[in-house]
Amino acid sequence: MALAKILQEQGIERETTLRKFREPLSVKVTTGKWPLSVRKFGAWSTAFERDVTEAVRGAAPTAAVGLEWGYPDEN
Repeated sequence: MALAKILQEQGIERETTLRKFREPLSVKVTTGKWPLSVRKFGAWSTAFERDVTEAVRGAAPTAAVGLEWGYPDEN
């Protein structure tokens, strides 16, 4: 729920998919068929990573948080 709220606040809930797994217990957010394009990515990603980390820590203080960014223009 905490991550879903962040995605909604950022206005990217329609461009992303949030999946929950039982084994191992985890949550994964991915983009769909098309990559997410963000203007001023550096500033946005810093704030987004902070907000995600805070949301996860609030819900599950011992959970590991991993964020991975891809850059399709560089491929």
